[in-house]
Amino acid sequence: MEIKNYLNERYNIVSGSLSDIIAVKADIKPLVRLSCKKGDMSAVVKTMNEDGLVVQSKKDPFSSQFFLYVSKSSNIINQAKKFDNTFTHDGMSNDAMKRTIINFGKFLGYPECCTKFLTENMPLIAKEIKWKFHPRGDIDFSFNNTLNSITNHYLSFHQSCSYTCPNSRKYLHDIYKAIGKEDSGFQKDLKKHLKAPYLLVFNLGLKLSMAWDRRQGFLFDGEVTKNQIKYNDFSFFNTTYPEYDNSKIDDNIEKLKESIKNGNKIIIENDSILILRDSELIIEIKNSDTFKTSIFNFV
Repeated sequence: MEIKNYLNERYNIVSGSLSDIIAVKADIKPLVRLSCKKGDMSAVVKTMNEDGLVVQSKKDPFSSQFFLYVSKSSNIINQAKKFDNTFTHDGMSNDAMKRTIINFGKFLGYPECCTKFLTENMPLIAKEIKWKFHPRGDIDFSFNNTLNSITNHYLSFHQSCSYTCPNSRKYLHDIYKAIGKEDSGFQKDLKKHLKAPYLLVFNLGLKLSMAWDRRQGFLFDGEVTKNQIKYNDFSFFNTTYPEYDNSKIDDNIEKLKESIKNGNKIIIENDSILILRDSELIIEIKNSDTFKTSIFNFV
């Protein structure tokens, strides 16, 4: 298996969510913030202007790329930029920071219950939010944004306050329907990536956002039964946020990758993960706060 971007002929040089662009065009959300290389900006802006979208840019402080603020209204962009916490956090109190994130989330179209959840739980370390990193049972495919920052196979950069949040579900399904009208090929490719079993690996000793941003994992061609995955093929992925470039990767990841390559079955126990070839055990790796494995079954 290979994980690679879906190439929409108009927006294939934008680093960010193709789904969110479509959502702005369909009036589901007021604004999206994307990333783009400086040399590509003129072509991207030209394409978006042709589609009735307004674009403003600002240098990303963590990379060589530029943020693109995209909306149907320059007034909305000007208001939203005041609340972009990438640039406004210095010297802010915690309460002011929370208000800023909630306000920016409104411009991005995110349900307020979800941005409030994020702000209230930012100080917590990941192991204190068990549902987020170790879900039980099947999850509606629309909540699957596992591949954000890796490919464009997700409906929104948005993080929901739960895997059953009705406000998030409506927001995400509205985007999925709009994609079908705009680009049916993308919707078909999305469905293949979103309705699938994943094995994710987290460092639960990190704070909420960082633990999610530093996730690594596997996408399987296979089936989930309770705490097991039986698979025929897989792809490994990890995020590449520049601010985490010097972060240490757990040594168990390489063992896990090699064992999954040689196996066809995974069992998650309370304190370990087992990789098997049919009924033969290949390896058992103990879970810990810095190496926590979880099955996510999106249906």
